[in-house]
Amino acid sequence: MSIVKIKGNYFNALLANVAKNDVRYYLDGIYLDHEEGVMVATDGHAMTWVPFDTTDELSESIIFSTTKPVAKSVDYVEIWIESGADTLRWLQRGESHQIGLTRVDGKFPDWKRVRGDGLNGVDVSTVAFNPNLVSRTSKALGIDGVALTFTRDLGPIKVEYPKAPDVHSVVMPMRA
Repeated sequence: MSIVKIKGNYFNALLANVAKNDVRYYLDGIYLDHEEGVMVATDGHAMTWVPFDTTDELSESIIFSTTKPVAKSVDYVEIWIESGADTLRWLQRGESHQIGLTRVDGKFPDWKRVRGDGLNGVDVSTVAFNPNLVSRTSKALGIDGVALTFTRDLGPIKVEYPKAPDVHSVVMPMRA
């Protein structure tokens, strides 16, 4: 058994970017990347990834689904990874809560290809994007203010949250 720990608002930010009833069913969950030590969620238009802490080294990456956000008052959530019985657990006002998680069978997309590593901002004349894709993550984090970096003409737009520096996102542009 392994226990993965993540801030409650970070977990909600991931849930804000999970696809809902997508034909690409593997996007309907959160990807736990054991090699990178991050959790990733995307709906194909926006993607968010955050680091996690773990009690021991994980042996595999998994995709799990849940639709239950945690209250903003929850500091941390724990994902208990047990063969066939994964659970999400948290404390709220001194009371313990838990729900079961469903593993999603499938291959998560190569999320590292679009995260914008090593790309510097460039002058871009016009880039259109859906601001709701940015606002849903900042709303789930409970913060205002983001920094946008335009990585290349019609490439992914990096989104950084100054009040949550561990949270990273990219938003895919649209044609203007």
